This record gives sequence, structure tokens and C-alpha cells, in this order.
Amino acid sequence: MSSHIEAFPTHLAVSEHVAPSSQNQVLAALLFLWDHR
Repeated sequence: MSSHIEAFPTHLAVSEHVAPSSQNQVLAALLFLWDHR
């Protein structure tokens, strides 16, 4: 998986102060898209 994809949820947590449940949802969506590309 691309390092940009792995870094995006961390960016949301640190810079945007997104809730953990939202971070998990973003990660799940990214993993789904990565698997179905």
C-alpha cells in the first residue's frame, strides 16, 4: 500500500482532529478501494 494512503488517516487525526471512529471509517474505505482497483 502506498505510504500516502497509510499517512492520510494519521493526517486526519493530527491536523484535522477527526474522531477515531471517523478515522477507522476512512481507513476501511481506503482499504476497500485499494483492494478493488
